[in-house]
Amino acid sequence: MKLPWFGKQCIICLQHGLLSEEHVIPSSLAGDLTCDFVCKPCNSVFGSTFEARAKADPAVRLAVANLRGELPAATYQQIEEGQEWIAQSGPIRARATYRAGELMPKTFQHVDGSLMVPTRDAAGHIERIAARRGYDIEIVRAASARLTSIPEQTKVELLPGLIIINWATDKAEPDLGGNPVNELVLVKIAFEFLALLSGTAICNDTPHLNEIRGVLKGSGDTAAFSVERLLAPSYAPFHGLYFEGNNPHATVQVRLFGRLAFRIHFYHLALDAPKAVYTHDLRTGEHGFRQL
Repeated sequence: MKLPWFGKQCIICLQHGLLSEEHVIPSSLAGDLTCDFVCKPCNSVFGSTFEARAKADPAVRLAVANLRGELPAATYQQIEEGQEWIAQSGPIRARATYRAGELMPKTFQHVDGSLMVPTRDAAGHIERIAARRGYDIEIVRAASARLTSIPEQTKVELLPGLIIINWATDKAEPDLGGNPVNELVLVKIAFEFLALLSGTAICNDTPHLNEIRGVLKGSGDTAAFSVERLLAPSYAPFHGLYFEGNNPHATVQVRLFGRLAFRIHFYHLALDAPKAVYTHDLRTGEHGFRQL
């Protein structure tokens, strides 16, 4: 859902000029609420720095794994694209990357000296190894053509002295070694939600607003905000944003995948607007908004 914006300034750097489409909740987390209120340079900085690995947060990985049966296939693939996995193949644990709906194991050398490579890359590796050993290229290519017919878990001497095993992937699980989501991701989401509620007033050049802008640009005082980490009882396929009002400062709650909740306190801000809730149903794609 794209919302209109009537201002001419970037809400982060306050520069006038061409504004680009910004996802309030990052698209890497399947966020679908957008608005043209951030300039391209600021947008690029967000995407390449603190937003870049938000979906690698172990809590996010577990949430997506728990909701896999409830998320549309395209949404699941969007979130998992480029994510790290651990695949078990017989006695071997190998790292893999999720690409275009498939797990792609990474090439590495096992402790026994054998080379572990993805099936799609095997022919090229075999041809290079065999060429270094002096085999005729036509014989090597004929041997490589047999790869597709080799049964799983079977050891085959493809060429004299060149033995391969077509390992099957017995199981795979998300790699939970990532870092927790950067707090600036949550501050950015909350600040942009306040912008949608307040309109172009968010572009006022005031010390308290500039304090938050400085934080998002990497030069601000982190005493301007705090992030309270919460946890709902269960996972659910939705994202939500809730402006809780001024108590006495502006407070926004960010909900991801139903269960992961964060309350962002902007200590020096107060918003002249009623409490409001936004939801995004990840199953149907429907968006909801209401004032309280």
